[in-house]
Amino acid sequence: MTKVLCFGDSNTWGTKPEGGRYADHERWSFLLGVYLNMSSLDSINQEMESKYLVMEAGQPNRTLIKNAPFDGDKSGLTYLKPLLAIHEPELVIIMLGTNDLKAKFNLSPADIGAGAGTLIKQIQAFSQEAIASVSSRSSNIKILLVSPPEIKVCPPYISVYAGGAQKSQLLAHEFAAQAELYQCDFLDANQVIKSSDLDGIHWDAQAHESLALSIAEYIKQRMLFSHTSN
Repeated sequence: MTKVLCFGDSNTWGTKPEGGRYADHERWSFLLGVYLNMSSLDSINQEMESKYLVMEAGQPNRTLIKNAPFDGDKSGLTYLKPLLAIHEPELVIIMLGTNDLKAKFNLSPADIGAGAGTLIKQIQAFSQEAIASVSSRSSNIKILLVSPPEIKVCPPYISVYAGGAQKSQLLAHEFAAQAELYQCDFLDANQVIKSSDLDGIHWDAQAHESLALSIAEYIKQRMLFSHTSN
């Protein structure tokens, strides 16, 4: 079974634009597991296979590299390595960058892109260490870097994300450059979903479903895995 780790922020955790949290079966990471284990993506009413195990690792306010003051340690750089050691995934999907757009961090799109590159390097280094050690891992961890959809600055985040909407329009370019530099896969969520008009940051339920389907199609069509029993 191929293990997939979804490493993200509040949109992976399942925050609703109107507040609260989506149920498990409504979140994109859960739906990704459903679509990956379908023999065909044409119809959901079919027998499921058990080739993929999708694990959700979303945390509200998580950034790529910066720690939000008074929010504790929410840096993805801090949390990622322990998750890799615990779950031993074959694929890591990185869905971060939105919180790095907050005005208090004063980061440029290039800075945020470089943060994504740092996470990619960390995964690659961990993978090489695991292969070199006495470990069951025999191949590198594959990485799918997903650029988040552009944000819309509206209540209640007008001051929090001041200037962020313009920066978010450049993230896909920066993320694509990092993916090319470190030779990992890339997907631009802007091609599939939009942030909700309610708060400009989070996604409606249809967006979760659309993103899950798009990522499942990408993995099945472009990323090959040997599905072994665990």
